[in-house]
Amino acid sequence: MMLKKNNIKFILFILLNLFITNLFAQITFNSEQIISQDVNDAQDIFAADLDNDGDLDVLSASSGDDKIAWYENLDGLGNFGTQQIITTSSNYATVVRAKDLDGDGFLDIISASSSDDTISWFKNDGVANFGVEQIITTDEDWVVEIFIADIDNDGDSDIISAAYDGDTIGWFENDGLGNFSNKQMISSNVDGPYSVFAIDLDGDNDMDIISASAKDDKIAWYQNLDGLGSFGAQQIISNNADFATAVFGADIDGDSDIDVFSSSAYDDKIAWYQNNGSGTFGTEQIISTSLDYINDIYAADLDLDGDIDLISASYIDNRLAWYENTNGLGNFTDQTTIAVLNFPVSVIAADMDGDNDADVLYADFGGSISGWDRVSWFENVTQSLSVSENVIHTKNVYPNPVKNMVNIKSNSKISKIELYNNQGQLILKNKNLSKLDLTNISNGIYFIKYYDINGKVKINKLIKESLVSD
Repeated sequence: MMLKKNNIKFILFILLNLFITNLFAQITFNSEQIISQDVNDAQDIFAADLDNDGDLDVLSASSGDDKIAWYENLDGLGNFGTQQIITTSSNYATVVRAKDLDGDGFLDIISASSSDDTISWFKNDGVANFGVEQIITTDEDWVVEIFIADIDNDGDSDIISAAYDGDTIGWFENDGLGNFSNKQMISSNVDGPYSVFAIDLDGDNDMDIISASAKDDKIAWYQNLDGLGSFGAQQIISNNADFATAVFGADIDGDSDIDVFSSSAYDDKIAWYQNNGSGTFGTEQIISTSLDYINDIYAADLDLDGDIDLISASYIDNRLAWYENTNGLGNFTDQTTIAVLNFPVSVIAADMDGDNDADVLYADFGGSISGWDRVSWFENVTQSLSVSENVIHTKNVYPNPVKNMVNIKSNSKISKIELYNNQGQLILKNKNLSKLDLTNISNGIYFIKYYDINGKVKINKLIKESLVSD
């Protein structure tokens, strides 16, 4: 009998671990959490720690009200305060970013507005009080995109821009104090540039530029020849992206060089191009053609498996979707819908609730329809047991099984506790506690995940029993 019991326990142990692995390898997004609807034709969204409290706040740009605004993450769990306006004078605001431009260690705000052809910045005093507008240029003809990176390797942040009507891509050199040069041309061999991205494509440790231009259907890149911002001739990656809308650089196939994602609206296509190691790119590899008017893409490891997945926002079919990189080599699943919305135009991924996974944020253009304009986020409740290097060995969960109050004992201060059901759905969440009240939780198997103040994590199986014995 003892052998049989041990065998049964062993089999149950194996099955449970397989179940846990499968459960926490899945990706689930909770329902939409609206940050603000006080935006008219939202165009862009960005996440950054603006008030230096250790969590990510949110920025928005909206064109209908010419507004750049921010929203404080009040508790580090993704509960946001009311809108705080930075400016309402950004004429058809299209882009907002955050970066330290003046070297004081605080994240300043950078905006681009199309109707007045303007790129500006706003100084942060360190606690998210922003100064007056400081104009970088008023001559970027219908600017639609900016990217912030150190182009000349001098340790400060420069600005790259795409002027849609001006048919140019250029950059503005920062002197380290937030004073910018006149525009330095990267390329005028583009028709309707829509997106730019800066990253090292040829492995020489400087920032090259990728572009998507809509009217000539082109994905291209430009080599930073000397590391100082002198760029070579346009090198075409593809001219088969019908009304190209976005580019993104990332190591898609795990070979330690930077590949390129693209999206295009008229052929409803998301594709990627393999970098052969020195900036020579392979043929188009299609990820999807099943969306309708893709406006934006963003790459991040959504399922915590160590490779790069993709998110898309498509305007006509009103959809946020994601695509799993199934083997880390660039083989992607069909789209999985995160949500069907109104007119999503911008999407990013960032950890909004401090649980070490990438949540999804988006801006909804709304089309001036009351109640449709918004900036929102979706919590990623994906879990992974691949945290051996971060496991807290001093913690104990008791009693288990539990009827009402479960305790967590630890030598390290606990920063957050989360309870998930066996579908991977978040049931409860508490911050800075060492116990969790499960009195009103249904009987069953749960998983409790807890963090210490250093971000170390442990996941335990927990059985909830009835208060009344059978």
